[in-house]
Amino acid sequence: MFNKSTILITGGTGSFGQEFVQRTLRKYSPQKIIIYSRDEMKQWEMAKKFGKDSRLRYFIGDVRDKDRLSRAFDGVDYVVHAAAIKIVPSAEYNPFECIKTNVQGAMNVIDCALDHHVKRVVALSTDKACNPINLYGATKLCSDKLFVAANAYTGGRDLRFSIVRYGNVMGSRGSIIPLFRSLAKSGDIPVTDERMTRFMITLQQGVELVWHALADCAGGEIYVKKIPSMKVVDIAKTIAPDAKITIVGIRAGEKLHEQMISEEDARSTVEYDSHYVILPQIDLLDGRFARYKDAKHCPEGFRYSSETNQWWLTPGELKVWIEQKFDRQEAHEDGRPLFDHVSSEALYETAITEVMEAMPEVGSEFFQMKTAVTHLKQKEDNAALDILASLAQSSSLPVAKLYLAKAVAEMRLGRYHDAFMSVSRLLREQEDNKMAKTLLRGIGEALGAQHVLDLS
Repeated sequence: MFNKSTILITGGTGSFGQEFVQRTLRKYSPQKIIIYSRDEMKQWEMAKKFGKDSRLRYFIGDVRDKDRLSRAFDGVDYVVHAAAIKIVPSAEYNPFECIKTNVQGAMNVIDCALDHHVKRVVALSTDKACNPINLYGATKLCSDKLFVAANAYTGGRDLRFSIVRYGNVMGSRGSIIPLFRSLAKSGDIPVTDERMTRFMITLQQGVELVWHALADCAGGEIYVKKIPSMKVVDIAKTIAPDAKITIVGIRAGEKLHEQMISEEDARSTVEYDSHYVILPQIDLLDGRFARYKDAKHCPEGFRYSSETNQWWLTPGELKVWIEQKFDRQEAHEDGRPLFDHVSSEALYETAITEVMEAMPEVGSEFFQMKTAVTHLKQKEDNAALDILASLAQSSSLPVAKLYLAKAVAEMRLGRYHDAFMSVSRLLREQEDNKMAKTLLRGIGEALGAQHVLDLS
């Protein structure tokens, strides 16, 4: 999709921007990526991190400055709008500044996209834009509405605006996991409320959701990925099991639970295996949403909230993720080898052979499994996953066989987060499964020796 194209990312020196640039350069061959931000020091540090890559351009500028922004838009094909004032207390105490960046800045991005030959624009939103109770959430709701309505101004051009919405990003700068890790040695971890829950998404998943939105959108959709939840107090106990948990109370503008889709949004929301799509409630009058006519619509009264979520990240899964992410990062910084080389094809062939060993040859589920493995052998991974995902819902098959096969398909499709979850499920049943541990090394090898292992 991005091969030989020019991409502009506003707020590109942030955690998401750096991850997006890193993964996009690795997966695609763009002609150019423009990093647009207002912090010269962060740009300098990012330039050192990525070295002399001729595909990267650094523009110092503010999304409030429409003239400067317009200059950066010259020749751009795709835009990812990540720039925002995000810290809730900062927004409350500096409301004018928050509105200028999050609302006026969004309008400037839209105007520049309409004035240039841009193909697709995706804006990053937040759970706080769903039924907002603080200024940051309110400004992002305004931004979402602006990007949806912008599709009515494109005329006959092939230009589409869409949005992705997600919440707490695991391991990102200023997020809860690095905070708790930094406080672990103090022996005291502050938690606002023992009932508090949060969605858990990785930067890798956030990047992949943006890629999907850019490739898939008709224009005007809000994409929401299905991700696990976790209680904040369980995160603290996992990171610092011996520390004292101190309940400090909910801060102003903070919610007890994260909500991505409200009951009001649900009336215009469709569901897919890995994500939801919120369709606009305004009529863009061009029939672009006919493609969703036969999609699965969410039931009346549905809402996607972290406390009622059906998918929960276990403390064991979080612990494995933390060990993989931070231990690999620290090993890289110390110059230690991260992984022995793993031959992917040999790994997959061995895993598929192991799946079929000692498999009972009776029952309809066995025959479904056999069909899935046949697809795996023929590298028809999407077809295999369709069967395996169905079997995973309710199956009498051995868990290790089922999730080992599922992980192979997911790894070959580049869905490393999903593969990690499948391997974690396997390890819950068989802690010493050697193939599962080898797959973890394979996931790390696939992500590249210089990059930490991301999951969900």
